[in-house]
Amino acid sequence: MEEKDQTNLSPDTSTVPVETQTAPTTNFEQNSPLTENLEPVSPDQSPKPPASSNKFIKLLLFIGIPLIIISASAFFMIISNQKAENTVKVEITPQVTPSPVPFTLSITSPSEGDVITENKVTVKGITYPNTAVLVHTETDASSVDSDTAGDFETEITLEEGINTINVTAFAVSGKEERVSIDIVYEGQVKGVKSDEVSKNVLGKATIGNVKEVKKNSLLVTDDETEVETSVFVDTTTQIINDKKKNIKISAIKKDSKVAVVNEAETETSATGSGTKKIAKIYVKENTGQSKRSAVSGIITDISSETITLSHQIQVDRIYTLTTTENTVYKMKDSDLVTISDLVIGMRIAAVGDKDENGNLTVIRVHVIPGKASGVYNNITSPTPNISSTPSASLSPSATSTPSITSTLSPTP
Repeated sequence: MEEKDQTNLSPDTSTVPVETQTAPTTNFEQNSPLTENLEPVSPDQSPKPPASSNKFIKLLLFIGIPLIIISASAFFMIISNQKAENTVKVEITPQVTPSPVPFTLSITSPSEGDVITENKVTVKGITYPNTAVLVHTETDASSVDSDTAGDFETEITLEEGINTINVTAFAVSGKEERVSIDIVYEGQVKGVKSDEVSKNVLGKATIGNVKEVKKNSLLVTDDETEVETSVFVDTTTQIINDKKKNIKISAIKKDSKVAVVNEAETETSATGSGTKKIAKIYVKENTGQSKRSAVSGIITDISSETITLSHQIQVDRIYTLTTTENTVYKMKDSDLVTISDLVIGMRIAAVGDKDENGNLTVIRVHVIPGKASGVYNNITSPTPNISSTPSASLSPSATSTPSITSTLSPTP
């Protein structure tokens, strides 16, 4: 009985209906103002930004891209202008490599045919810078080194009559340039007082070779213009030979060099050729090649009186120089030079008179500064030593002769 009562106390759920209640739903997707413009999002798609964000991004792109393009263009224009400015500066101050100065020689004073009234004349000219220059006539010689601009000048003594001035420049490489001119030293003009010589219109002399000799006239071919001129003489015309003696017109030989000075008057022949009546004629016989010559080279042997030179370029040119007590030695920036100061390997230039064997009795020796080039360019020119006594010689043996296959210096 007790068990029955406890069972009845439990509610009988099998017969009592259960009311199912559904949680109230909100119309959020339809009624919310935040979602009224949004489209339904599928589970596999990301949510899209609002339309206002799209408009803002489009506005930024619309304004920003042109600004970026303008800024980039301005930047590149600035860079280009800077490059252009730098290019202009480089063009304004270019680095130009100077061309080598050619090896030339010219006499600027005196000029061909000048009549000089003093027995000394200053010879001026121009050649390659720092080059040894020898100047000589048949009776005198001088030497000098050109300066850094190539200019040179030296004084030479003249003899009355025709003076041929020979100028030779010796380059470092062994090259040589020679020029010569003829001038006249007129010590006393016939019929003119000594103090009036400089006032007389001497100007130029007609210098040339005699083509024809007649009883009272000469046909002279001008050396400079190659013009033929008939020169008439009379009893007042003074004719002087190279020994300073008066001679007759008949003693003038064909091809002799003459200088016609102090022209008194000028006439013109029917043929138009010049006819000149003169007061004085200097005559210089043509004896062929002058005995006086200038040479240069490297000292290969030396003794108390003899110097042997070998040319820097032409190995077959060997010179034997004989010195005397009257030989003058010159070195740049030094006048106290003797033969004892010369040593083997030194470069020198010399002028002297040839004997029948072709050897030179030198009257002047000029020491050429600097290092030699050419055949003997590997011989360093030594510094002169006053106490040295040269005794060795530079023989042509393989052990002592420098290599002949040398490279010439690009400078003259």
